[in-house]
Amino acid sequence: MNDRHMTKAQLLEELERVRHRAAELETVEKELRQSEERFRQFFESEPEYCYMVSPEGTILNVNHAALTTLGYQKEELVGKPLRVIYAPETVPRMKRLFKTWQEEGVIKDEELVIVTKKGARRNVLLSAGVVRDPEGKIVHSVSVQRDITQRKRAEEKLQKAHDELELRVTERTSELEDLTKDLRREISERQQAEKNLNRLNRAYRMVSECNQVVIRMSDEKSLLDRICNIIVATGGYRLTWVGFAQHDEAKTVRPVASAGNAKGYLENIHITWADEPKGRGPTGTAIRTGQPSPARNIPTDPQFAPWREEAIKRGYASSLALPLRIDHENIGALNIYASEPEAFDEWEVSLLVNLADNLAYGINSLRTRKERNRAEAELRELSKQLRNLTTHLQSIREEERTSIAREIHDELGQAIMALKFKLMNLKTTLPADQVAHIAEVDAISKQIDGTAKIVNRIATHLRPTLIDELGLGEAIEWEVEQFQDRTGIACELTYPEGMDLSKEYSTAIYRITQEALTNIARHAQASQCTVKLKISDNKLVLGINDNGIGIPEQEILSPTSLGIIGMRERVLSVDGKFEIKGIEKKGTTIKVTVSI
Repeated sequence: MNDRHMTKAQLLEELERVRHRAAELETVEKELRQSEERFRQFFESEPEYCYMVSPEGTILNVNHAALTTLGYQKEELVGKPLRVIYAPETVPRMKRLFKTWQEEGVIKDEELVIVTKKGARRNVLLSAGVVRDPEGKIVHSVSVQRDITQRKRAEEKLQKAHDELELRVTERTSELEDLTKDLRREISERQQAEKNLNRLNRAYRMVSECNQVVIRMSDEKSLLDRICNIIVATGGYRLTWVGFAQHDEAKTVRPVASAGNAKGYLENIHITWADEPKGRGPTGTAIRTGQPSPARNIPTDPQFAPWREEAIKRGYASSLALPLRIDHENIGALNIYASEPEAFDEWEVSLLVNLADNLAYGINSLRTRKERNRAEAELRELSKQLRNLTTHLQSIREEERTSIAREIHDELGQAIMALKFKLMNLKTTLPADQVAHIAEVDAISKQIDGTAKIVNRIATHLRPTLIDELGLGEAIEWEVEQFQDRTGIACELTYPEGMDLSKEYSTAIYRITQEALTNIARHAQASQCTVKLKISDNKLVLGINDNGIGIPEQEILSPTSLGIIGMRERVLSVDGKFEIKGIEKKGTTIKVTVSI
């Protein structure tokens, strides 16, 4: 009995331990998933080239940085053997390292060469570790390649220079004096090379900064000032300035921007681009010929004589003038001064020519943009004036229609009615036996009645009195009835009661409806249509639909579609929105939206 009780207690205790262990395993599993997610994010965002490789050497995963450099899509590499990304001469060593990795589980900073999809070679330092399963078996590697191509190239150049130096030293060990001389020369050359390298790096940085400014700046003066400042601050030059060629009688060059150690220099010199002594210096020559014009040694250059004294005072030893060319015209020059003679060698001139071309492009872009903005502003103003004129003409036309309609209704209508009364009086005077004459009078009376109806219809078409007397809805209702009678096309009309709109808005909506119905009758080949007016959120919406052939897109945009143009202009005259869309064999939809 006691033994059985103890056994049950032990079972309960064991069950509690199992539950506790299960909770621990669930926590571990959650942490493992979080760890895997953090690793995945790290793997994809790591700027170095990262890979996962199976124990058999198959690529399992590649991060974004590696794919970008190699030029492959991920699916082109996953599942491929690792050797596909390595240079052929590197593959044997890669295989030996892979074996080492399999045995020791780690590789550290091993130099290899990879090849991109386009065949470019990159030097990398490979480091790799392993991921094992709980039994200690290797699942895959996690390897990182650090790109050392630039460093390798620099080291190779340095090693080459060093090797050459060692060779020269070895060759001259027998001649102590020559050795000393050669060593000094080599040291000087190396210093000069380092100096040139520093200057080259500085120049490239300068050009890069200038190009960014060309892209960002929004006005010409700021662009020129910023470019001059960068050339001096980043490029390390003593002075830079931009001069524009003037088309005056003296063909002067007007400084418009500068930076550096000027100290009144630009105010004391007078430069022209005419073919005369003061126009044959670097600036005038560059503008006149369209070619870079250097002064390699200002103290001795005869072409710099007119400005030599002022230049030497300020420490200028050499200069370079670069033409600024826009649309086959040299508009000016970019001038750069250095504190040492022979400062502008071939590669530097080439680099600065590119800078000047980019600056000219920037100037041209800003001027083009400014001119385009001006033209667009003028076009907007012209469009506004034209629209105002159109609105005014429409208003005048409506007034003339109203006037003509009133005269037709009042004058001609009264004349017809007077004629009818006289005819009726004439009929009363005829003897009863004058049957033929009485019948003729009745026929004439009917003709007069028909004429009166025609006159009334013409007057109503010119300016429906219903708009003024009863409102827009009733006027459109009358127009729809007339449309159905004329064309036989069924038309359904819906509109809200009691629309209170201004004369201008009512006239515009009525005329748009009238024109739309006319177009349906002429072109739509429709059997029915709908006209809907509604007011919502202080907006009047007019919708007109038909079931015809559908207006083609090219006709909507055609400049000869005068009816559509007229409707659009009427909508714009009341600051509304006009939309028209045709679907082949399904009809055309017109929508007008006006704020009221």
